[in-house]
Order: sequence, then C-alpha cells, then structure tokens
Amino acid sequence: RRGIKLKLSIVGLTESERAEVTKSFQMAGFEDALTTYGVIPHKDAVEIMGRADFGFTFLRPERHFFFNPPTKLFEYLANGIPVICNDIRTLTHYVKDGETAIISELSAEGIYRGIASAGQMLDDLPRMRAACRAEGEKYLWKRVEPSFLKVIDGLFQ
Repeated sequence: RRGIKLKLSIVGLTESERAEVTKSFQMAGFEDALTTYGVIPHKDAVEIMGRADFGFTFLRPERHFFFNPPTKLFEYLANGIPVICNDIRTLTHYVKDGETAIISELSAEGIYRGIASAGQMLDDLPRMRAACRAEGEKYLWKRVEPSFLKVIDGLFQ
C-alpha cells in the first residue's frame, strides 16, 4: 500500500531468501524500501538495529514458538526498540501493546495495520523506547545470571 514511508532492513537471510524477498518488493514497486543482509557479524547487526525505530517479529502458532521467544525480542527491548509483533503468548508475555509493542494479527492486513500504527506513533517513540529499556533490563545477563546459576547448582546437589 502507498502512503507509508518505510525502510525495511532484514538481517540473516540466506541468498535464496534474499532473492525471493527482493523480487517480491520489486514486483510491488517498493525495491527502494528494502535492504537485505545475509548472515553478518553480531556487532554489525547491532549497529543496523540501532538505526531502527521499530523491531519486527511475527511467530506462527506452532508448537516450537509456544515456548521459545526469539533472542531478537530481548535484543530489541534491551536496546530500547519497540516491537511490531503478533498476539502469541511467547511474545506478549514480554511486551505490552502501546507501551513496548504494537500488537497485530498474523496476516498480511494485520502486518500492514501494525506498520501503519507505527507510522502514526512516531511522537510516542521516546516514551516507548524508555519503556522498552526498562523492560529489557529485566532480561540482561547480569539480572538473569544469579537465578540461572542457582537452578544449575540445584541440578548437581
């Protein structure tokens, strides 16, 4: 759809995925809105992420995704980047609509509405970024390590 000014950067694609996504954007007339990257060093991915206004993660309702939140969710939060995502507990357990996320349905129209909402919420970014950093702080290694090590130690008692 026209009317949303968007630059999308996708990191970690295989060459075939890059070709497929690029072709789709070209066919839709949005080739200038897309930058794709293959697998790159973590420091480069963090630098790209640092330029983002919003992060993006949608999970299909499959068993694997019910129990394994993606690492990038926590990276987004820790770096103060609000997330556009779908309503699946694996994600919504950690983010709140309108505070640290924009939650949409998992469909082409839902994704469009999430992106459109993000475009309308740019004035809210400072507040959302602060909320993301506060939420992300809970999941930094320095916060998680003591309880994690306690559980591990308990396994060997």
